[in-house]
Amino acid sequence: MPPNNTNMHEEDLYRALFEQTNDAVFILNLEGRYLTVNRRAQELFGYDQDAFATMAYVDVVADSQSANADAVIKQLLAGEIVPVYERVFQRSDGSTFVGEVNSQLVIDNAGDPLHIQSVVRDITERKTIEDDLYYHAHLLENVSDAIISTDMLGRIRTWNRAAEKLYGWDENEVFGKDIDEVLETRLGGVGHQEQIVKEQYFMRGHWSNEVVQSRRNGDVIFVLSSVSLLREAHSRPVGMVIVNHDITARKHAEYAVQDRADQMTALRQIDAEISSTLELDQVLLFSINASVSLCAADNGFIVLLDGNEVKRVHGYGKYKSLEKRDTPLTLYGISRRIMRRVRPELVQNVDLDPDYSADIAETKSLMAFPLVSRDRVIGVMVLESSRRGIFTQEVFEFINLLVNRLAAAIDNAWLYGISQQQLEELKNLYAQVSKLEQLKTDMIRIASHDLRNPVGLINGYIELLRMDVLDRLTEAEIDYIDSIARSVYRMQGIIDDILSLERIQQVAQDKISDPIDLVAMVNKAVHSHQPEAEAKSQYIGTHFPEQGEAIVNGDPAQLYEALSNLISNAIKYTPEQGEIVVSVFIDKVSIRVEVADNGYGIPEDQQDRLFEPFYRPQVAETSEITGTGLGLHLVKNIIERLDGELLFSSEYGRGSVFGFRLPMPGLLKS
Repeated sequence: MPPNNTNMHEEDLYRALFEQTNDAVFILNLEGRYLTVNRRAQELFGYDQDAFATMAYVDVVADSQSANADAVIKQLLAGEIVPVYERVFQRSDGSTFVGEVNSQLVIDNAGDPLHIQSVVRDITERKTIEDDLYYHAHLLENVSDAIISTDMLGRIRTWNRAAEKLYGWDENEVFGKDIDEVLETRLGGVGHQEQIVKEQYFMRGHWSNEVVQSRRNGDVIFVLSSVSLLREAHSRPVGMVIVNHDITARKHAEYAVQDRADQMTALRQIDAEISSTLELDQVLLFSINASVSLCAADNGFIVLLDGNEVKRVHGYGKYKSLEKRDTPLTLYGISRRIMRRVRPELVQNVDLDPDYSADIAETKSLMAFPLVSRDRVIGVMVLESSRRGIFTQEVFEFINLLVNRLAAAIDNAWLYGISQQQLEELKNLYAQVSKLEQLKTDMIRIASHDLRNPVGLINGYIELLRMDVLDRLTEAEIDYIDSIARSVYRMQGIIDDILSLERIQQVAQDKISDPIDLVAMVNKAVHSHQPEAEAKSQYIGTHFPEQGEAIVNGDPAQLYEALSNLISNAIKYTPEQGEIVVSVFIDKVSIRVEVADNGYGIPEDQQDRLFEPFYRPQVAETSEITGTGLGLHLVKNIIERLDGELLFSSEYGRGSVFGFRLPMPGLLKS
């Protein structure tokens, strides 16, 4: 019978496929021994055809899986269909790899088993990729930073576990949503320049900055956000990857440090302000206004006492009407309690205090302080708020520290008022005594008895504080005490200088003429503020006249105070990486100092009140910068005392120039 050409053709085709396929093909007998293998099997396992003829199927299976190999043979012989499975194989050189196996039992036309056919595909590369993908997915889910990816339209594609924890949204809740709808984000100081930032980001492919965001529950958090473009093979951007690191704790710590620094600055400025006048009404007005401003109270009052008798009342807000009462005022409730106990109190909920009497219906919390000077209670100050929680323990302690200064100033002003009355009586009795001699006599008496004693008392309590609690304080608290001690020492020096007999004569004759080199003073001030500027990555430079010095006459301590205040303001109201230049100019009749910055600037409609006490311009860029609004008012007073002229110009968004002009020596006003 002639051969069947069709069968021969199919056999040749099968043989070609058998040899040319990229997978290893094995033909095994029913006992699991190799009958034949293709070329790919020989290459993959490292055995030739003859070697395979002496081997069984389990000989190329890793030892740990040989039992499973026998089980597969039994399943096939039992007529079961074995799904594709993975197995670890061992090559002739001892190395292993992972293969994907498809095994089948081949039967003849009568249904009897002929042999087993097994196809093995090397999936090592695929497993490596899968392992890498698993590793990166595991890494993505276990990093501490929130990692978010979006498409180019800003729709969220991935949202890792850290993002869920940080923002409070599950991945299935935000997938496909616009990221701007999920995360409310403010770009800090960028403001209206957000579009410019986005354009720069697309040009560079990366952007990083500190931003302010909100959690799902509304809590505000600070985040260091890094955004990168995702690109396909042809560099076409296809999406964005956002890595957000929570820096809320760090920012709160920074704000706490800044708040403490601002508090110390405020105390120094308040000391300077209250020591500049002995008018009781002015001191009372300044004291209540400063206290209310620094703690954000709504209403408040100061009551001055002589024994148990109310002598003077000064109010703020709804307590302003107390100043015009005709009937005598009697202390009661919490005010009477703290006067009796001589101990300040913070009442977070007035409804729970049995002694509280509601003078103002909306009051929810209050702070009450006894005013103590020279070991006697001279009055009471009460500050009230319509909100609970606005008076924190830190605010309470700071205002209590302030009250100690105010009490001394109020007592001095009160005694000064009494001394003025006595002076008037003495003038009537001793008309022959000149006004200057009488003023000098009273001022010396007041200075030695009424001004120096409170400062000495403060200094003494500081030393007692050091001895009693030094070993229980933190380094920061010790620094605060040291700062207070230095301030008291400085106050003592100022009192000694201003109120000594020689200084009284100089002030009366308007002849304060200590020579001051403004170039040297500017160098000193700039060097002192250099760390503050470096902390914000700012450049601070100087510009001086060619002759190298600029001499004026004045009080060095006060003039340095004014210059330092202007430089500090420039650094504070200039953003990071900004520029500040301090310049000295000389013309024929005067010397001019200018502090120029490229900071936020001041809107024109807010410039008229700039030098009023407690006034601070209200603009979005500076809303989170703290301060008392006393600095420029203090500078104005100092420069005017020196017969100088204050200089100022500003353009909102472009920067400001603050400075002053002082007359050349010999050209002071007569």
